Amino acid sequence: MWTNGASSPTPKRESGGIAAAVVKGEIYVFEGESPDKTFDSNEKYNPQTNSWTEEPPMPIGRHGLMAVAVGNISM
Repeated sequence: MWTNGASSPTPKRESGGIAAAVVKGEIYVFEGESPDKTFDSNEKYNPQTNSWTEEPPMPIGRHGLMAVAVGNISM
């Protein structure tokens, strides 16, 4: 069953290209682009505590965003 969790700290704009990857049981979410610009937000969601953390922004907002986790990715 789906339920609503905590809201992310950054209001989500009408954007496309959002990417996510799981690292050590936490979900990193990178916001992509709108028709006018790219975004650099980087947030982490912890499903155990149902909480979000703002992470340092990406150095440059990206178009055509994709994420992948490599290495130590245990759940």
